[in-house]
Amino acid sequence: MNPEKITISTASPPGHDAAFKLYVPDTITTATPPPNLADSDGLRILFLDDEEELVLMATNVLERWGYRVTGFTTAAEALAALRAAPNSFDLMVTDHNMPGMSGIDVSHEITMLRLGLPVILTSGNLTDELFAEAREAGIQQLLPKPYTMEEVCQAILRQMNPAERKP
Repeated sequence: MNPEKITISTASPPGHDAAFKLYVPDTITTATPPPNLADSDGLRILFLDDEEELVLMATNVLERWGYRVTGFTTAAEALAALRAAPNSFDLMVTDHNMPGMSGIDVSHEITMLRLGLPVILTSGNLTDELFAEAREAGIQQLLPKPYTMEEVCQAILRQMNPAERKP
């Protein structure tokens, strides 16, 4: 097992439930934040991805770096939290490909609940079509998967500091 990579192992005998083990090296959860992270200043992030392990890791790392993160694995739960307290979040990071609702659909719902809430969309398949859909939905930041937590942090900082955005 490579100690520097996230590893997933599975055991699934025929006719039985599958068991998965996720190995996350310490270097991932204790990575040093980017130097300009002082800008985080307790920023409140709603993090949505249907992969529970990714939500747990992102929440853990971003909180260590000074962000306040609320993570969800379903769009319905994330939208319910936003409905209950629309001003409780400064930014949302959402996956695009999820069961039930895409990240674009979530962004449209967010606009009805809280106009102007910045959204960062992540996807393992960034296409010109997705970029166009995202722009139409008001999403200005797209982040390719797989990503590092440093890349997530940089995207957050770019989103919250428009002068740092790439054209």
